[in-house]
Amino acid sequence: MKKPKTTLLCRAAFCLLWFLLFTTLPAAAQSRDGNAPQAAEPDTLFNCSWSAAAVYPITVLDNPMTAVGSNLYSFGGVSTAITGSSYKFDGTSWTPIAPLPV
Repeated sequence: MKKPKTTLLCRAAFCLLWFLLFTTLPAAAQSRDGNAPQAAEPDTLFNCSWSAAAVYPITVLDNPMTAVGSNLYSFGGVSTAITGSSYKFDGTSWTPIAPLPV
């Protein structure tokens, strides 16, 4: 007697789910225990890593940003109210530029 294909597919799907469940559970359990992941080593392939930069001058959200050349520009946004403050980041510090018009 030949087994139906659906039974084989169901067994394969069950095995896949079983595998995924037991390979991801230890990582999930570790993060719930409060063990934060260790800081990553610098990427040896591309020779890059994260580092701290200058803090943005004001607390703001929803601010549009763009990059031109090696500078990053931020315009307006919402702080405690809508703000027209604009800044230029040159890679080391934020410098105020002309504010947005009212």
